[in-house]
Amino acid sequence: MALTVVLGQQQAFGSTGSSFGSETTTVTTANATTVLSVGWWMILNGAHNTVQYTPDAGTTQRTLIAASAGGLVWSDGFNLRILNDATGTTSSFFTQIRGI
Repeated sequence: MALTVVLGQQQAFGSTGSSFGSETTTVTTANATTVLSVGWWMILNGAHNTVQYTPDAGTTQRTLIAASAGGLVWSDGFNLRILNDATGTTSSFFTQIRGI
């Protein structure tokens, strides 16, 4: 009878042991806007932040990720932003996914 033993080991990818690399935090104050650079992003919003995009150069804003929610989005570097809703200071956590 043969017995196979597999030893598991956590792989340390990026600086925080995540396959997606290190996480960045942005703290936004009332009415603050953070534009995300080009790439794929994993985002977890704070209580007062939403992720929005504009389909028409700023006339209309559409919410992609609501406050206190998370998701995966693509940014073209111009039209995707994290927006504070003007009712309080809060943080959003985001990670740019590399190699996609």
